[in-house]
Amino acid sequence: METYHYFFTIIGGFVVVYELRDYLKTPKEKYDEEVFISGELKPDPLLLVKPVPLERKLNFSIDTPPHYPIIHGIQLYGMDKWYTPVGLVVGNVAYSCLPQYLYSGFNIFNVEKYPSSIKNNNKTKGLRCSDINLIFGLHDSKLYVSVEFKDLQKEETIGYIEFNHWKLYKPNLLDFRSDNKRLEVRDKQNNIVLAVAFVGNTEMNIVNISGYLIGTESVFVMPNGSYPRRSETKDTSICISKYSQNWKTTAQLEISKLKSVF
Repeated sequence: METYHYFFTIIGGFVVVYELRDYLKTPKEKYDEEVFISGELKPDPLLLVKPVPLERKLNFSIDTPPHYPIIHGIQLYGMDKWYTPVGLVVGNVAYSCLPQYLYSGFNIFNVEKYPSSIKNNNKTKGLRCSDINLIFGLHDSKLYVSVEFKDLQKEETIGYIEFNHWKLYKPNLLDFRSDNKRLEVRDKQNNIVLAVAFVGNTEMNIVNISGYLIGTESVFVMPNGSYPRRSETKDTSICISKYSQNWKTTAQLEISKLKSVF
């Protein structure tokens, strides 16, 4: 564990992207290339990137209807020290971010390459799947998310979390559980829409993110991850185009593999 803490400390403030490559294409992989959006989720094997500043101020209001459930936030450690990094793991992508960026907000779908880490200065948009946003914010040493939830079948908005409170909550369309280490949202089909879980310790902050998010043109599925990842693990985040045939069936198959963090 000390080795990985040292790793996060060295690269704190930047985002490190690891890609697991398969060199032999099977018929299934060829099918996946036709159905899944490629390129956007295939960053360089080792890519340092930096968060893009948000254009809006984070809203940690507590003015919310009393019947809406409480969002506890994920408890982190050492956030009073600027050099203490937070590891965010989405599928096969590991981010390391300093508290200063999380206090101002960090959209995991919008990052830039760090020029000194690559041979050229081309930019990347990080994890990109249509116009989806997943923003992380830090407040009182607790990690929160800002994200809109949509039902896969009808594509209707069933909820909207704005960091420490709900902007929209439809109890007949979703279920919600939260404590200071985990947050989980399920839709009415009992699919896991979003799961955030603290899997580190008091010396190393690591948070796993899984679930599915729906954009105007695609569905982004984040499988349950773990860090450090083993080389034989093939779980990766998947961007499914709505223009492909049977995209809902394909998405449902991937979503059904998601596991609860409770």
